[in-house]
Amino acid sequence: MGRYSILYQKVFRKDLYTKQWEILKANGIDSIFWLFSGNKGVGKCAFAEKWIRYHVRCHDIHCHPNVCVIQSEEEITVDGIQKVRTFLSKKNEEPRFVLIDNADKMNRFAQNALLKTFEGDYERTSIILIVHNISAVLPTILSRFQKLPFVLDEEDIPDNLKLLIPYAGLNMYYLEILSKWGGIDWIEGVKNMWSKNVTSEEWVKKHAEHALNVV
Repeated sequence: MGRYSILYQKVFRKDLYTKQWEILKANGIDSIFWLFSGNKGVGKCAFAEKWIRYHVRCHDIHCHPNVCVIQSEEEITVDGIQKVRTFLSKKNEEPRFVLIDNADKMNRFAQNALLKTFEGDYERTSIILIVHNISAVLPTILSRFQKLPFVLDEEDIPDNLKLLIPYAGLNMYYLEILSKWGGIDWIEGVKNMWSKNVTSEEWVKKHAEHALNVV
């Protein structure tokens, strides 16, 4: 399913983050820079991908010529930002989007390189930063972006994930690790097996611990 957050299914329902969606629509996509902030696993990246797909009319935005996606669980270096600058240097009359996930993992050199991209005049271009730790981002970058916070309440956790929460100390971050390892389909499968008494608490713990070791 690609790299979607644990809330992939819930995010695609209209009853979650409706306010954020309306704010984006009201501002349009002409040279608007957004910073999506919030705890890891609340669905920021899935929401951003949904917003981009809505405009480019393509399910796999990673392959779309008008979309540049930078995603890394490790440190984001200048090389990643150079990819963004190369993308923006190309002329294009269609709306285009830059999505930088885990933007708080940009090192200082990468952040300074990103600042230089603002020196250009990019029409119909939207840049979205996904940030878990906003304090790790330079104030000079924060000042250039409009902030859009994402906060998820307990009641917003999908029913198909709630069943796993009591086991092995599972919390939202832990569930995201599981989903990165096997995807939302894998978690749905665990729920189905549990409902049929095919699996057990020990089984869940074993696979949860394995996920931590392999991710």
